[in-house]
Amino acid sequence: MPFERYLQIARVVIETRTPLSIGTGMSAGLFDTALLRDANGLPAIPGSSLAGVLRHLYRRHTGCAASAEPLFGSQDRASRLCVSWGWIHDSGNRP
Repeated sequence: MPFERYLQIARVVIETRTPLSIGTGMSAGLFDTALLRDANGLPAIPGSSLAGVLRHLYRRHTGCAASAEPLFGSQDRASRLCVSWGWIHDSGNRP
């Protein structure tokens, strides 16, 4: 039986319970930190940050750190999961 590949896409909405600020790690003059923004200048969350949270939750749910490697990858293994950037929307569902 030949190897079959499947592509599954999930679009997810995450609603925070507390204020969210993803900083660049650099000072913004009058502000403590500059918000991380995408190429269009809109606030965004990097896919790597989202993948890190998903990996943590997966490991906590399964109780085994090694079980996350086949899905999320490691230094020696590529990830089977691709997580893109998240765009922040307001209460009117506008970026």
